[in-house]
Amino acid sequence: ARDWFKLAANHGDGLAQCNLGVLYAQGLARLPQDYIAAHNLYQLSAKQGCKDGMYNLGLLHAKGLGVRRDILIAHSHIAA
Repeated sequence: ARDWFKLAANHGDGLAQCNLGVLYAQGLARLPQDYIAAHNLYQLSAKQGCKDGMYNLGLLHAKGLGVRRDILIAHSHIAA
């Protein structure tokens, strides 16, 4: 699945970007746990209107994973 997500994400698929971000955030599919990579992928996904990407981006901000903890930014993504 990782390779398909990467291929689709590189072609601009928002849901694939989100799913690849999940793999990085959780360190799955032989990928290192990397919150910054997950954040970048969630941002790309959210910019395309992917609700899951917005929610996951909000969670990273709420928990301060790979970014500065900011509840207001988290809320703006989760409530979108």
